[in-house]
Parts: sequence; structure tokens; C-alpha cells
Amino acid sequence: MNWFFEKENTGDRGREWGFSQSAMIPVLLPNERLKIGIEMEYKNVTTKDTRGDPLNSFVIGPTVAWKPTASTRIDISPLFGCTDDSPVADVFVAFSWLFGGERGEAEAEAPVSSRFRYLSKVSRADKNADKEMKQVAPPPCPEWYGDNEWNVNLFGTYAFTNTEYNPNLWLVDVVQSTSEGNPVLGTYDHYIGGDHAWGGGGDIKYFFHRYFGVGIEGFALDASKNGFDIFEDPTVPIFTTNKINHDHTIGAVLGTLTLRYPIPCTRFAPYAWAGAGAIFGGGERDILHTQGPPDAFAVHAQTDHFGSETKVLGQFGAGLEFRIARHIGWTNDLSFGVIDGPKNNFGMVRSGLSPTLPKTSSGLTAPKSFGVAEVERPQPGGAGCGYTSLSERLVSSLHQRSGRCSRNVDKQSTGVIPSCTDKCQSRSDRGTSHKLIDHTNNLRVTLARCVRPFSRDCGIRMTRVYC
Repeated sequence: MNWFFEKENTGDRGREWGFSQSAMIPVLLPNERLKIGIEMEYKNVTTKDTRGDPLNSFVIGPTVAWKPTASTRIDISPLFGCTDDSPVADVFVAFSWLFGGERGEAEAEAPVSSRFRYLSKVSRADKNADKEMKQVAPPPCPEWYGDNEWNVNLFGTYAFTNTEYNPNLWLVDVVQSTSEGNPVLGTYDHYIGGDHAWGGGGDIKYFFHRYFGVGIEGFALDASKNGFDIFEDPTVPIFTTNKINHDHTIGAVLGTLTLRYPIPCTRFAPYAWAGAGAIFGGGERDILHTQGPPDAFAVHAQTDHFGSETKVLGQFGAGLEFRIARHIGWTNDLSFGVIDGPKNNFGMVRSGLSPTLPKTSSGLTAPKSFGVAEVERPQPGGAGCGYTSLSERLVSSLHQRSGRCSRNVDKQSTGVIPSCTDKCQSRSDRGTSHKLIDHTNNLRVTLARCVRPFSRDCGIRMTRVYC
């Protein structure tokens, strides 16, 4: 058993004490090269303000020690919390290099959880966050997805039909079955035709909130459909059968609604969408008409050909987007299309790049030299005063109170702002808080929010600003 006690004499005067214990037994390998057992650790942590309400952490779990060579050792101890203040799990991994030769007698080692405490010691906040801690706050996660985004997606696509592709290619049997009143044409997709098609497309979406958006989608497929041309007249006699291909380009246009969930602190965002529109360019048909006895070689037969048609299309699917950069994403999804009519449905796999158009944060354009605002020293006539600027319409003060902006505007045609001494002596501006403004994007947005409501009428050209 290993006991420990630590106390800080400055700062929050943190105090930590506890113990760790492990019990191990050698198994399988000689010279204790493999040992298994159990390990536990208890810690009591307080600060100067929480002496009566300590943080009690108790973890326990299995431990394994393995010596791959006579001079090296690996210890692994996954310990699991048993109290409210304990972590869910603490996993300790230690690699040791042993000096000297391997000995046959038993070896003793300190528990892994306390062997390197000076390297792994960290302060943890309790569940009420009222105990003073030293843990450094992690930096904020980058925002890969935002509100008011325009997304343009260019993708390649592979479409596969939902109907088994097994057409009847024996045209004599087609004539015979048709003459008997039961045409045997086989099974195939009635709109796309073949069992698959390749193509591409694009869409443009506007996400007025990062979680949902609307858009327009379009795609085109290079497809082919089997057909036939049969003519028979036994009185001549003539009997011709020709297999033909209806090579066509199928297109579709849809309006879509997209729902997505950007996973916090990651570049991934799963999404789902649904849309409705029209599909065109497919659906050619070849219909055989027969007249006469049910005999393939004694019947009059003629083929009628029908061209492409436009149908209503509904589509829904789901996928995953990965942001390669802030304004470039990679999308992959699977969807299912439903076309009006029997044996027309199809699936579609898409993959493509999705550039995001950057948005403008405000309507105010700052001067090119806009950096840290220059603050003039207060005039002797009053505290916090000092204004120097040229503008067609003059701003007397611009300040921020509790996150909201207010303004006072003195309208003049032209000229230099009067000395603030007069305003201070008249107590018209006394009590206004003035401070140096940092050169940050937040400054630009804040000033834009303040000035935008009246900049349109005043034509402001700021050189020095108080806020």
C-alpha cells in the first residue's frame, strides 16, 4: 500500500491525500513475466474554501504487467469510478526500463496509478463547480457549420433500379405469348430501362439555420433500355425481328428540404433530405399487336413505338458530410427515388464536393486602416471626454450598455466636432464610459450593430471611436 499527502502553501492552498494498493499474481510465463491482479486508488482533495466538503474519488479495476524482454515492462490498469466525484474511468499505461539483469526472485512494484503521480497529477472540478480548480480551460471548438449558409454541391452519381433486370430476349417467344393473349416480356425497369446508370448533378441549398435548409437539386443519367421491332405478315410471307436499344439521357429537377446535425467539435454532419419534382427523358415503350391464330409463324404482328415521357418524382435519402476546410465539404449519401407508375423506382448513390459561400456578417464596411481605435486623453474639463473626427454627420457618443448599443447624433452639415470641454462642463456627456477597443472581429460586428441603423442616413466616416 502506498500513501501520499500533498499541500500547497500559496494560491488556493489545495490539499490532497490518499492511498493506492495493488495485488498481483504471476501466471503462465516464467520469471514473473506476466502478472495479473487488481488495483485501487482513493483521493481526498480540498481547497481553502472547501475543507468541509472534500472531493472523494475512489477508482478500482484490473491490472496487467507484462515483460516482453528481461529489461522492459508494460503495465496497464483501467480503473473505474465508484463515487459521484470519481471519473468514469482512469486508464494508466506505464512503460519501464529495468537496469541490471533479470532476477529469478519476486519483484515488487508500486501501483501504476501512483507510480508517476508527479507526471499525471491534475485537478478536477466537482459536480457543483464550487471548488476552486487549476485546470486550464480548453480552447473553444471551431465552428465548421454555420447559420445563413449557401451550399453548392457538385456530385457524381450511380443509379440502380429496384426491379430485377431479366428481359425476355427471345423475340419469337414474345410473338407467341402475345398471340396467346399473355405477353411474356420478362422483368425490367419501365422508366430507366437497364439495371443501372451513371451520371452527375448538382444542387444549391440555403441553410437559414445550421440544422435545416431548402434548395433545388438536378441530375442527369446516361441510361439505356432494351427494345424490339417485330413485323410479321404470313400472306407475303415476311417475319422480321430486331433488337434495339433506347439510349437516352434522363434528367430530373426537384425542390428539397434538408435536415442536418453538425456533431459538436468535429468536421462531420449527418443529414437527411426529401424532395419532390419531375423526371424526364425515359419511359420509352415498344408494344406488339397481333392478329390471327395463336401461332408465332401464322399471325399478323406489328410493333408500335412510344417515346419518352415526363413523370412525377419523389426522392428521400440520408448521408454524411465531412468538412475538408471551413468552406469546402465532401458529401456522400444514399437515396431512394419513387417515380409515378409500376416498376419505376430506383436507388441512387452520390458523392461530391460541396463549397460553402462565405457570408457577410454586416452591412457596415470599415475603413481599411481600421485597427485599434485611437483614444484621446480626457479633456481637463471633464472625465472620460475627448472627441476628434471629421464627418458629414457628426457622432457625439457611441457606447455599449449591457450588450445593447445606443447612440446620440448631432446633425451638422460639415465641420470639425466641437471641443468636448463644453459638453463636459454642461454635464451632457458626464458618466459615459470610454475604453480602448481591441482590434478583433467582435469589435467590427459590435460597431456595425451600433452604427448600421443610422449610417445609411448619416454617411459616417469614422476615424476615432469611443465605445
